[in-house]
Amino acid sequence: MHTRLILSIDRRHDLETAMGVVELAKAHKGVVVGVDLCGDPKAKPNGEVRQLRDAFLEAKRAGLEVTVHFAEAQQSGSREECDELLSWQPGRLGHVIWEDDEVKAEISKRELCLELCLSCNVQASMMKCGIECGDHHFGYWRGVEGSKIALSVSAAISV
Repeated sequence: MHTRLILSIDRRHDLETAMGVVELAKAHKGVVVGVDLCGDPKAKPNGEVRQLRDAFLEAKRAGLEVTVHFAEAQQSGSREECDELLSWQPGRLGHVIWEDDEVKAEISKRELCLELCLSCNVQASMMKCGIECGDHHFGYWRGVEGSKIALSVSAAISV
């Protein structure tokens, strides 16, 4: 089994902290294959996440992959947010729940891989229709020609 790592940069981080994560990723390139934008989707909404841009662009320059969590909450699904995150040239988007039709079209055009979590989106009530919803957004994306989808599930373990 070959294990590779993606290091996370939290939306709440400042640029200095984010650059530190990128430097760590560069120092361990090979075992570390990329960096990810994660964290509270309500932190730095409406494109304010641009404060972290230089860290992600440095990761790309160093040959690392970029993945971003996008549109997990309504506050992080704006066109400004999408434009900013797509300027980082990510290869994968996580969640993509709260985007509008214009953003969906841009994602489809770029043929990005979408990581859709079947369980956590429901368990955390992240979906537009709440926890009672039978229509997970996977239903939409599986019908989009050229979509590349990575399905994830999580399990709660009690100890």
